[in-house]
Parts: sequence; structure tokens; C-alpha cells
Amino acid sequence: MKATKRIKTFLNRLRQTTVTEDVQPYESSLQQILQLAGGMSGKAEVELRQMTAVIRKRVLSGESPDAHMVELYAIIVEVFKRTLHINAYRVQVMAAIALHQRNIVEMQTGEGKTLVAVFTACLNALGGKGVHILTFNDYLAKRDANWMRPVYEFLGLSVGFIQENMPAAEKRAAYCCDITYGTAKE
Repeated sequence: MKATKRIKTFLNRLRQTTVTEDVQPYESSLQQILQLAGGMSGKAEVELRQMTAVIRKRVLSGESPDAHMVELYAIIVEVFKRTLHINAYRVQVMAAIALHQRNIVEMQTGEGKTLVAVFTACLNALGGKGVHILTFNDYLAKRDANWMRPVYEFLGLSVGFIQENMPAAEKRAAYCCDITYGTAKE
């Protein structure tokens, strides 16, 4: 019954939203993240991991993940470079800011939705509650979880994925991860 009430509340809030193309509200946070990210390249891996652990400890002790978005996103920008040799584009970081602020973000094929989801998933997983990322099909759930795994693991987060015909024990293990990829029907 609780889940039904949460879904109804979410749908009511969704109906009250408006569509906008104004990205100005995210510009200040974006500039802070990119400026801070510029200084991350000089830090050792152990320093980045320690910074993430401090943020996680604070969030677990009750601080809002919102208070740590700028710093963690800057760390993630650097972790993408080190683990996957990917430079996050401004539009991807901006989309991650908007997504974390509970907005729906529309991006075209090839614009980096997979990367955008990582920022927000990491920030919200630090609180100890599982984060689910829904993809279009089983192939994408497995691909994205495995592709982004080095980023998550660098930050001390576990990642799993759900597939339609997985044994129940494997599904349970995936749901116990900090971040779980799957499809809406799973």
C-alpha cells in the first residue's frame, strides 16, 4: 500500500510540472563543478577515494546529498577520465545536476545519458539506500552496469544488473548492490 501511495504522489507532482529549456538555474553549480574538477587531476587516487569516503560518511550521518553534489560531481569528472578515459561534457554534467534536482532530462541518442545517470546514482547511493537505474532492455542494463563498473568501484560503490531470466538468488544479490541496473518490467 505504501508503494501505491508513493507512486500516486509522484504522478501528481509530475502532472504539476512544466517543460522548460532554461538551463540557467544549473549554470552556477556547473561552473563550480568544472572549476573544482580542474584541480582534481593533481590528486592521487587514494586522495580521491578518501574524499569520497568522507562525503559518504557525512551523508550516512544524515547530511543531505545535495550539500555534496558539487564536490562529488567534480570527483566523478576526474574518475571518468582515469578509469574510462572519458571526458564528461558540460551538457552531461548539467544534465546530471538537473536530474539530481528531480527534473526529467531529455537527451538524444549519443548525448551521454549513460554517463549522466552515473553522477546522480553515485550521489544518491552514498546514503546507503539502493539506487535503481532503468534502461530500455536487458542488453543495455548489463552493458551499462559493466561499462560504468570501474567508476562505481573506484568510488567504493557496488553495482549489479537484473536480467529477465536470472535465477532468484542472482537477482537478490544484484538488488543488494548500491546501484542496480534493470528494466521497468523487472
